Formats: sequence, structure tokens, C-alpha cells
Amino acid sequence: MKILSITYNPYNNNNNNSKTLRSFFDGIPSKDLAMLYMESFSEVDYNFCDNYYRVTDQDVLRSVVKLQFKTRNTHPKEKLQKVSEEKIVALTRSKRTALRRLVREFFWNFNTWDTKEFDEWIQEQKPDIIFTLLGANIFMHNIVLKISKRYNIPFVAYYTDDYVLNCSDKTFWGRIHFKLTNKVYRKTMSKTSKSYVIGELMQKDYSKAFNREFGLLGNCIDLDKFNSLLPPQINTSDKITISFIGGLHLNRWQTVCDLGEIVKEINREKHWNIEINVYALELKDDIVQRLKACGVDYKGGLNSQGVFETIKTSDILLHVESFDEVNRTFVKYSVSTKITEYLASKRCIMAYGPHEVASIALIKDNDFGCVLTDLDSREDKKQKIITAIETYNDKDYSKQWDYVQQYYNKDVVREMLLKDMQAVVDNHFLNSNI
Repeated sequence: MKILSITYNPYNNNNNNSKTLRSFFDGIPSKDLAMLYMESFSEVDYNFCDNYYRVTDQDVLRSVVKLQFKTRNTHPKEKLQKVSEEKIVALTRSKRTALRRLVREFFWNFNTWDTKEFDEWIQEQKPDIIFTLLGANIFMHNIVLKISKRYNIPFVAYYTDDYVLNCSDKTFWGRIHFKLTNKVYRKTMSKTSKSYVIGELMQKDYSKAFNREFGLLGNCIDLDKFNSLLPPQINTSDKITISFIGGLHLNRWQTVCDLGEIVKEINREKHWNIEINVYALELKDDIVQRLKACGVDYKGGLNSQGVFETIKTSDILLHVESFDEVNRTFVKYSVSTKITEYLASKRCIMAYGPHEVASIALIKDNDFGCVLTDLDSREDKKQKIITAIETYNDKDYSKQWDYVQQYYNKDVVREMLLKDMQAVVDNHFLNSNI
């Protein structure tokens, strides 16, 4: 079975979606994998898969502006022109408001990727099935649908964030984009052979909204290196380390700042030494300074090994979500990739965010740590943190390991997914020969 992945990001070990995809197809010979991707600036793992085709926003915009209306495969090592096209790169990387997204869709609608070169590449790959990770990029849906129909290839779709049940952008252009996204989602779901979502809440609500079955695919990881980790013992007379690992976009940094102020109060009142360390990429200087003012230490980004080493030396692992209305709606069904690694560490997880968000509810409902939500007063939050630390050594966090083994074990999830995909291929072959 040869698998064609159509996603925004290529296979690598840095991007969360890329790492998730790698975990699904780890162990499959590279000759049996192919990928069409659109991201311009990520590293690419050439060993994992050596059959790539890339068409980026810059390629599409450039071809239309120059009235060529054809793009070519710019993978793997082509450098963007630096002088005349700097504005193109800046435009495509700028903040994506709803209007900018619609303009972007306009350019992709020229189908400049649909060339003789691409046709030859697909014919050479001869994929049996398409696996696609879809979101709010309407053009991605259209590309998948067009390739599937033209080449008679079945596809399965994976959804990790919600863009269709809750409209987070209430502006005029936001509502238009939301309506168009809903339309293409329903078309995609009517054509897909199998659909998956990232969490139980999303599975429940999507099944009800779209009247179809959705499989569950979590952010699975390789558990081998976590197997030997033991829960730490803490002493309130020593330093207690809380670590946040991940992205502080979507205003998550504001929640960390608020927690920093609460922890500063606890340190003063209890004479403890609790420190909060943040490991995140590309924070603006003003955000770093605001974190520092709240007693939070910014440590920069981490590679995959750095993530593991930081988890190993941490007492409490922090997950946060923003409380503003736009972002809490956007992340309602999201389950952070880092949650899986946090659970596998057998450490206390401190979750701070809106009570209705799936990642926060996961920690609360399973009693995996200390959960602070908008339903708690400031004094309640302080007391919850104090209680979590004072009772830390009495808690049994090994049950988190059992949960991960059941739902996020890479080998188990991969076996299930590949079995489903093979069944789709077999059924498609039978139906095509009737």
C-alpha cells in the first residue's frame, strides 16, 4: 500500500502536525510514502520520505502575478529569490485575517499546481490511498477532492482543530470565510472513505453535527524513552520547577503571565521557591519582558531531545489556553501534542484555561493534576496550587501512563490506522472492479 499524504507541513521532527504524521507512518518503507505539501520554511526529513512535491503560497502568488499561471515542484532545495520577491514572501507570511485568507484562496483557485509536471509525478508515485490533514485552508480540500476524483484514489481525512462548528471571527469577512469553509467541509466529508478527529469531545460533537462516524486519532508518541521515568519527589524547602513547553501564540502568554502573578503571591506567603520556565519559539521581545515582569523565565525553544530532557527535570508540567472569546472558541476541540508527552512523564500536570476546552477538560475529568479554570476565583486558584504541591508526593500519577498506553501508544494507533486504510483500499479495489 502506497500512501500519498497531502498536508501543509512536510515530515519533520519540529512541527507538531509533522511529528504526529510521522508517528502514524513510522516504520513504513520510504518508497511507500509520497507527500504533496505547501509549507515554505520548515525543515524536511529526507530519510523518512524521499518522494516530495511542493507548491507554496509564494509559488502560487508569483505565478499569478507574472501571468504564468503554472507552478512547478520547488522541493527540495530551491532558495527563494531574495530581492524582487521579498514582498511576496512577506505578504504570504503576514498575519492571516479573514480577508487575507479569502485573497489567498482567490490565488489558489487558479489551480496553478495542476500541471503536466504534477501529473507525471502522481503517475510515477501510483498511490493507493490519500491521507490528508485538513483545516481552514479551503484550497487544500479542493486539491484533495480534485486529485482523488481524477486519479480514482480513495482518501481518508484527519481533523485536529475546529473551523466549522464555532465561528471565532465575527467580522463580515470572517463570516463569509466561515460559510465557505462549512460548504467545503461538507463536500469533503461526503467524498471521504473515512474521517478521524483528535479528541473525544470533537468526536462526539462532529458525529452529531455531520451525522457520520468519526474515528479517534490521538497525538501518539513513542513511549519507550518515557518508560523508565519515575514521578519526582518534591520538598517545599527546595526549588519547585514548573515548565511550559509549546507555543504561546493565541494569547496563551497572557494566561502564563496571570499564573506567574499568582505563583509570586504563593512564594511570598508560603516562603516557597516555585519557578516557572517557558520553552517556546519566536517570542517577541515585549512578550518576553512582560513574562519576566510576572516572574516567568523565558528559556527559548527546544528540539525533540530537549523536550524530553526538560520534562525529566521538571516537577510540574504546565498547559495553558487563552481566556479571550475568539481563541477559546478556536481551541475548543484541540488537544495539544505536548499533552501526550506530559501524560507519559508520570508528573503532575497543571492546566490553566477555559473549562470547556477539550485539553483542559481531559486533565480535569481524569484527575491528572491541578486544573485552574474561569470557574475558580483567584483565591481558589491559589489554594489549588498550594494543595497540589503539599499533596504531590502522595498522588499516584502512574495512572496517566495507563491512559497513554490505551489511547496514545504509537504502535497501537498506527496498527489501527493502517488496518483501516488497507480496508479502504481493498473495498475501493473491489468496487472499482464490479
